[in-house]
Amino acid sequence: MAGNCHCINCKKATGSGYAPVLFVPKDSVEITGDVRYYQTTGKRGFCPNCGSSLFEDPAVENPGEFLSGMLGICAGSLDDLSQYKPEIDIFTSRSATWECMDPNLPKFSEMPSPD
Repeated sequence: MAGNCHCINCKKATGSGYAPVLFVPKDSVEITGDVRYYQTTGKRGFCPNCGSSLFEDPAVENPGEFLSGMLGICAGSLDDLSQYKPEIDIFTSRSATWECMDPNLPKFSEMPSPD
């Protein structure tokens, strides 16, 4: 699943109106190399050399949430950006008034429920 997250933490991490994130099963990813972590509502991994956001474990504090067992890979960290095709906008209740969202994407004011 891929989506644009408009939550406060993602905005602060990207310095933008949202973070484009590709969600994959956590157990399908092998993390190698030097990564530093910052604890927010989840656990955000970033490059200690350049500071780029790499991924976030969004369900650290809320294991029962919709994204439990998933890892959010920051789309900007992908070598092939064509792999990112957004399917939803989440936390739109926190979007900035100047944001231009794709009207064709489903919108969720908060995190979607697992149902």
